[in-house]
Amino acid sequence: MTQKIILTILSLYFTYTTHAQIDSMATKTYFKSLNEILTVQIDKEERLVTEIKTAMTELNEDSGFIVKNKPIQLFLDSMLEIDLVRKERIEKLQETDTIINLKAKALNFLKSQIKFDENGLQEYRKAFQEISTPLNEMVNNNQQILDGAKRAFAEVYNIPQDDETTTPYNYVELAAFKYKKANILYGEEVSVLSFSGDTCYNSIVYFNQFIVKVKSTGDIIRILSPCQSYDATDTGTTVFSPANTDYPNPICLIVFNKDENSLERKNLKTIIGSVGFIKN
Repeated sequence: MTQKIILTILSLYFTYTTHAQIDSMATKTYFKSLNEILTVQIDKEERLVTEIKTAMTELNEDSGFIVKNKPIQLFLDSMLEIDLVRKERIEKLQETDTIINLKAKALNFLKSQIKFDENGLQEYRKAFQEISTPLNEMVNNNQQILDGAKRAFAEVYNIPQDDETTTPYNYVELAAFKYKKANILYGEEVSVLSFSGDTCYNSIVYFNQFIVKVKSTGDIIRILSPCQSYDATDTGTTVFSPANTDYPNPICLIVFNKDENSLERKNLKTIIGSVGFIKN
Protein backbone atom coordinates (compact mmCIF):
# COMPACT_ATOMS: atom_id res chain seq x y z
CA MET A 1 0.00 0.00 0.00
CA THR A 2 2.81 2.41 0.92
CA GLN A 3 4.59 1.61 -2.37
CA LYS A 4 1.40 2.42 -4.29
CA ILE A 5 1.11 5.78 -2.55
CA ILE A 6 4.75 6.64 -3.31
CA LEU A 7 4.35 5.69 -6.98
CA THR A 8 1.19 7.81 -7.22
CA ILE A 9 2.97 10.84 -5.76
CA LEU A 10 6.02 10.40 -8.00
CA SER A 11 3.82 10.01 -11.06
CA LEU A 12 2.01 13.24 -10.27
CA TYR A 13 5.26 15.08 -9.65
CA PHE A 14 7.15 13.99 -12.76
CA THR A 15 4.12 14.47 -14.98
CA TYR A 16 3.98 18.10 -13.93
CA THR A 17 7.56 19.28 -13.57
CA THR A 18 7.36 20.59 -17.15
CA HIS A 19 3.70 21.58 -17.03
CA ALA A 20 2.91 25.06 -18.41
CA GLN A 21 1.70 27.52 -15.79
CA ILE A 22 -2.01 28.37 -15.96
CA ASP A 23 -3.80 31.17 -14.15
CA SER A 24 -1.69 31.35 -10.98
CA MET A 25 -4.20 33.43 -9.02
CA ALA A 26 -6.99 30.94 -9.73
CA THR A 27 -4.86 27.96 -8.71
CA LYS A 28 -3.66 29.62 -5.50
CA THR A 29 -7.20 30.69 -4.58
CA TYR A 30 -8.47 27.16 -5.24
CA PHE A 31 -5.66 25.60 -3.20
CA LYS A 32 -6.16 27.99 -0.31
CA SER A 33 -9.95 27.46 -0.31
CA LEU A 34 -9.58 23.68 -0.25
CA ASN A 35 -7.05 23.77 2.59
CA GLU A 36 -9.19 26.07 4.69
CA ILE A 37 -12.31 23.94 4.24
CA LEU A 38 -10.33 20.91 5.41
CA THR A 39 -8.87 22.67 8.48
CA VAL A 40 -12.03 24.36 9.81
CA GLN A 41 -13.03 23.13 13.28
CA ILE A 42 -9.73 21.47 14.13
CA ASP A 43 -10.31 22.55 17.73
CA LYS A 44 -13.45 20.34 17.90
CA GLU A 45 -11.40 17.36 16.74
CA GLU A 46 -8.78 18.03 19.40
CA ARG A 47 -11.46 18.19 22.10
CA LEU A 48 -12.94 14.92 20.83
CA VAL A 49 -9.55 13.21 21.02
CA THR A 50 -9.09 14.38 24.63
CA GLU A 51 -12.58 13.20 25.64
CA ILE A 52 -12.12 9.72 24.17
CA LYS A 53 -8.65 9.26 25.68
CA THR A 54 -10.02 10.23 29.09
CA ALA A 55 -12.98 7.87 28.78
CA MET A 56 -10.79 4.93 27.77
CA THR A 57 -8.65 5.27 30.87
CA GLU A 58 -11.79 5.01 33.03
CA LEU A 59 -13.83 2.33 31.24
CA ASN A 60 -12.78 -1.12 30.12
CA GLU A 61 -16.03 -2.81 29.14
CA ASP A 62 -17.40 -2.16 25.65
CA SER A 63 -20.96 -1.81 26.92
CA GLY A 64 -19.93 0.68 29.58
CA PHE A 65 -17.95 2.68 27.07
CA ILE A 66 -20.99 2.98 24.81
CA VAL A 67 -23.70 3.55 27.42
CA LYS A 68 -21.89 5.95 29.75
CA ASN A 69 -20.38 8.25 27.14
CA LYS A 70 -23.27 10.13 25.62
CA PRO A 71 -21.21 13.40 25.58
CA ILE A 72 -18.65 11.64 23.37
CA GLN A 73 -21.42 10.45 21.07
CA LEU A 74 -22.55 14.05 20.74
CA PHE A 75 -19.00 14.99 19.74
CA LEU A 76 -18.99 12.21 17.15
CA ASP A 77 -22.32 13.40 15.77
CA SER A 78 -20.89 16.91 15.59
CA MET A 79 -17.81 15.68 13.70
CA LEU A 80 -20.04 13.84 11.24
CA GLU A 81 -22.00 17.03 10.57
CA ILE A 82 -18.77 18.98 10.09
CA ASP A 83 -17.37 16.42 7.64
CA LEU A 84 -20.62 16.41 5.66
CA VAL A 85 -20.42 20.22 5.37
CA ARG A 86 -16.76 20.00 4.34
CA LYS A 87 -17.68 17.51 1.62
CA GLU A 88 -20.52 19.72 0.35
CA ARG A 89 -18.24 22.79 0.17
CA ILE A 90 -15.44 20.98 -1.63
CA GLU A 91 -17.94 19.61 -4.14
CA LYS A 92 -18.73 23.24 -5.06
CA LEU A 93 -15.08 24.08 -5.84
CA GLN A 94 -14.04 24.23 -9.49
CA GLU A 95 -11.12 21.86 -10.14
CA THR A 96 -8.24 23.72 -11.81
CA ASP A 97 -6.09 20.68 -12.61
CA THR A 98 -7.80 17.49 -13.77
CA ILE A 99 -4.64 15.36 -13.72
CA ILE A 100 -3.50 15.98 -10.15
CA ASN A 101 -7.24 16.11 -9.38
CA LEU A 102 -6.85 17.43 -5.86
CA LYS A 103 -10.60 17.89 -5.40
CA ALA A 104 -11.32 14.20 -6.06
CA LYS A 105 -8.64 13.11 -3.60
CA ALA A 106 -10.03 15.45 -0.94
CA LEU A 107 -13.53 14.04 -1.52
CA ASN A 108 -12.26 10.44 -1.30
CA PHE A 109 -10.64 11.26 2.03
CA LEU A 110 -13.78 12.92 3.38
CA LYS A 111 -16.04 10.07 2.22
CA SER A 112 -13.87 7.60 4.12
CA GLN A 113 -13.80 9.89 7.17
CA ILE A 114 -17.60 10.14 7.08
CA LYS A 115 -17.88 6.33 7.08
CA PHE A 116 -15.46 6.31 10.00
CA ASP A 117 -17.58 8.85 11.89
CA GLU A 118 -20.78 6.92 11.19
CA ASN A 119 -19.33 3.87 12.93
CA GLY A 120 -18.94 5.96 16.04
CA LEU A 121 -17.46 4.98 19.35
CA GLN A 122 -16.16 1.49 18.58
CA GLU A 123 -14.14 2.64 15.58
CA TYR A 124 -12.52 5.49 17.49
CA ARG A 125 -11.80 3.27 20.46
CA LYS A 126 -10.01 0.70 18.29
CA ALA A 127 -8.02 3.47 16.62
CA PHE A 128 -6.78 4.77 19.97
CA GLN A 129 -5.93 1.23 21.06
CA GLU A 130 -3.87 0.93 17.85
CA ILE A 131 -6.09 -1.90 16.60
CA SER A 132 -6.12 -1.77 12.82
CA THR A 133 -9.49 -1.91 11.05
CA PRO A 134 -10.37 -1.72 7.34
CA LEU A 135 -12.01 1.68 7.85
CA ASN A 136 -9.03 3.03 9.76
CA GLU A 137 -6.64 1.83 7.04
CA MET A 138 -8.83 3.40 4.34
CA VAL A 139 -8.86 6.78 6.11
CA ASN A 140 -5.07 6.73 6.61
CA ASN A 141 -4.46 5.66 3.03
CA ASN A 142 -6.68 8.40 1.59
CA GLN A 143 -5.09 10.95 3.91
CA GLN A 144 -1.61 10.05 2.63
CA ILE A 145 -2.74 10.23 -1.01
CA LEU A 146 -4.37 13.62 -0.37
CA ASP A 147 -1.22 14.95 1.35
CA GLY A 148 0.91 13.76 -1.57
CA ALA A 149 -1.37 15.42 -4.10
CA LYS A 150 -1.27 18.68 -2.12
CA ARG A 151 2.54 18.62 -2.14
CA ALA A 152 2.58 17.92 -5.88
CA PHE A 153 0.09 20.73 -6.54
CA ALA A 154 2.16 23.18 -4.49
CA GLU A 155 5.33 22.20 -6.37
CA VAL A 156 3.78 22.45 -9.83
CA TYR A 157 2.20 25.85 -9.30
CA ASN A 158 5.02 27.33 -7.21
CA ILE A 159 2.88 27.79 -4.13
CA PRO A 160 5.21 28.30 -1.15
CA GLN A 161 4.79 25.39 1.26
CA ASP A 162 5.39 27.56 4.31
CA ASP A 163 2.64 29.98 3.29
CA GLU A 164 -0.02 27.56 2.14
CA THR A 165 0.35 24.12 3.73
CA THR A 166 1.75 25.06 7.14
CA THR A 167 -0.39 28.10 7.88
CA PRO A 168 0.29 29.78 11.25
CA TYR A 169 -3.46 29.95 11.80
CA ASN A 170 -6.36 27.75 12.77
CA TYR A 171 -9.85 28.68 11.61
CA VAL A 172 -13.20 28.26 13.38
CA GLU A 173 -16.59 28.91 11.79
CA LEU A 174 -18.23 32.03 13.22
CA ALA A 175 -21.62 30.29 13.49
CA ALA A 176 -20.10 27.52 15.62
CA PHE A 177 -18.22 29.85 17.98
CA LYS A 178 -20.12 30.23 21.26
CA TYR A 179 -19.39 33.20 23.49
CA LYS A 180 -20.76 35.64 26.06
CA LYS A 181 -21.08 39.16 24.71
CA ALA A 182 -18.64 41.72 26.08
CA ASN A 183 -19.94 45.01 27.45
CA ILE A 184 -18.03 47.84 25.82
CA LEU A 185 -19.23 51.20 24.48
CA TYR A 186 -18.46 52.92 21.20
CA GLY A 187 -15.26 54.93 21.51
CA GLU A 188 -13.99 53.24 24.67
CA GLU A 189 -10.20 53.17 24.88
CA VAL A 190 -8.45 49.79 24.70
CA SER A 191 -4.91 48.48 24.49
CA VAL A 192 -4.12 45.67 22.04
CA LEU A 193 -2.55 42.58 23.63
CA SER A 194 -2.74 40.26 20.59
CA PHE A 195 -3.86 40.27 16.95
CA SER A 196 -4.45 37.40 14.51
CA GLY A 197 -5.62 38.13 11.00
CA ASP A 198 -5.82 36.96 7.42
CA THR A 199 -6.77 38.71 4.17
CA CYS A 200 -10.38 38.39 3.02
CA TYR A 201 -10.92 37.25 -0.55
CA ASN A 202 -13.66 35.92 -2.82
CA SER A 203 -16.31 34.11 -0.78
CA ILE A 204 -14.52 33.99 2.59
CA VAL A 205 -14.87 36.63 5.31
CA TYR A 206 -12.17 36.39 7.98
CA PHE A 207 -13.09 37.67 11.41
CA ASN A 208 -9.67 38.80 12.55
CA GLN A 209 -9.13 38.63 16.27
CA PHE A 210 -8.01 41.33 18.69
CA ILE A 211 -7.42 40.53 22.35
CA VAL A 212 -7.62 43.86 24.16
CA LYS A 213 -7.64 45.33 27.64
CA VAL A 214 -10.42 47.86 28.30
CA LYS A 215 -8.87 50.89 29.98
CA SER A 216 -11.93 51.90 32.03
CA THR A 217 -12.56 48.48 33.59
CA GLY A 218 -9.34 46.50 33.18
CA ASP A 219 -11.34 43.70 31.51
CA ILE A 220 -9.61 41.59 28.86
CA ILE A 221 -11.98 40.86 25.98
CA ARG A 222 -11.97 39.54 22.42
CA ILE A 223 -12.95 41.74 19.45
CA LEU A 224 -13.80 39.90 16.22
CA SER A 225 -13.22 42.32 13.37
CA PRO A 226 -14.29 41.35 9.83
CA CYS A 227 -11.46 41.84 7.33
CA GLN A 228 -9.64 44.47 9.41
CA SER A 229 -5.89 44.74 8.99
CA TYR A 230 -3.67 45.98 11.81
CA ASP A 231 -0.33 47.74 11.96
CA ALA A 232 1.28 47.56 15.39
CA THR A 233 3.23 50.74 14.60
CA ASP A 234 0.04 52.84 14.40
CA THR A 235 0.10 55.59 17.01
CA GLY A 236 -2.65 57.40 18.85
CA THR A 237 -5.48 56.43 21.17
CA THR A 238 -6.86 52.98 20.39
CA VAL A 239 -10.67 52.82 20.58
CA PHE A 240 -13.48 50.33 19.95
CA SER A 241 -16.19 50.67 17.30
CA PRO A 242 -19.16 48.30 16.82
CA ALA A 243 -19.62 46.48 13.51
CA ASN A 244 -22.39 44.86 11.51
CA THR A 245 -23.16 41.33 12.72
CA ASP A 246 -25.24 40.24 9.71
CA TYR A 247 -23.01 38.48 7.18
CA PRO A 248 -24.85 36.52 4.49
CA ASN A 249 -21.52 35.21 3.17
CA PRO A 250 -21.52 31.39 3.24
CA ILE A 251 -18.05 31.12 4.79
CA CYS A 252 -17.24 33.27 7.86
CA LEU A 253 -14.11 32.16 9.72
CA ILE A 254 -12.50 33.34 12.95
CA VAL A 255 -8.71 33.44 12.77
CA PHE A 256 -6.68 31.93 15.64
CA ASN A 257 -2.90 32.30 15.76
CA LYS A 258 -1.24 29.00 16.71
CA ASP A 259 1.53 30.89 18.53
CA GLU A 260 -1.02 32.72 20.70
CA ASN A 261 -3.07 29.71 21.83
CA SER A 262 -2.45 30.37 25.52
CA LEU A 263 -4.17 33.76 25.18
CA GLU A 264 -6.63 33.42 22.29
CA ARG A 265 -8.12 30.10 23.43
CA LYS A 266 -9.20 31.55 26.77
CA ASN A 267 -12.92 31.79 27.47
CA LEU A 268 -13.10 35.56 26.99
CA LYS A 269 -16.17 37.71 26.57
CA THR A 270 -16.42 38.63 22.91
CA ILE A 271 -17.92 41.27 20.66
CA ILE A 272 -17.97 41.91 16.90
CA GLY A 273 -16.47 45.26 16.09
CA SER A 274 -13.28 47.01 15.05
CA VAL A 275 -10.31 48.80 16.53
CA GLY A 276 -9.57 52.35 15.44
CA PHE A 277 -6.90 54.93 16.14
CA ILE A 278 -7.45 58.56 17.07
CA LYS A 279 -4.40 60.70 16.43
CA ASN A 280 -3.31 62.58 19.53
